[in-house]
Amino acid sequence: MSKVLAPFVALFMLAGCAGERVPAQTAATLKREPVAAAFCMNLRRIHYQELVYKVLYNETVTHDSVFDGLWDVDSELSPFWAKQLPQAGLQARSINALVPSSELPPGWCQTLGGEAEPGTLSAPIQKALLEQQINYLVLLRAWQFSVSSYSFGGYSQLNIQGELIVHNVRSNRKEFSEHVSMAGSIGGHSPRELEANDLALLKQTARELIATQGVKWLRSAVETN
Repeated sequence: MSKVLAPFVALFMLAGCAGERVPAQTAATLKREPVAAAFCMNLRRIHYQELVYKVLYNETVTHDSVFDGLWDVDSELSPFWAKQLPQAGLQARSINALVPSSELPPGWCQTLGGEAEPGTLSAPIQKALLEQQINYLVLLRAWQFSVSSYSFGGYSQLNIQGELIVHNVRSNRKEFSEHVSMAGSIGGHSPRELEANDLALLKQTARELIATQGVKWLRSAVETN
């Protein structure tokens, strides 16, 4: 655990403020053809950040907890994400149902959507998707889970920062990416309760954010009017 003296800052983050849009021709194709859907996480950890009130100053206390090996987050949330896409007018299949698990190692999607050197899908993933007539991948990629809390007021929230990416499978290049921010209260629970009962509260809150704010980002991105 590290402690850093810091001035008072508000930890609440605005979420769901979407603005960028997928190119109109691509958006029309996404709504006309079935797509692959995937969720992936760069770092399988929870980053805790608490603002502690010290009367004369405020102290920010941070701590990281790694859950790698406890929750196969990509495999579990990819099908969940796929089930949400009809709310944005897209018909999707989870990448887990389209590509053999042996071809989806941890970190398979971390390079996709990069600005400096946009990444590509591996040849086996691209081949598997094209063989099933899938021309686009809609990827929701998170960097990590973060928890912001106050020592006073009892407010804590889960934050998910990441990217929404639309990848053209046939040309193997990114056609759209946008930073996304999702955040929501953990309902009066203490931050440490996120890890209790096999991460039950973390899993529940993450699903709620994806099903509401994640879908909101996607719906805005594929609007054609």
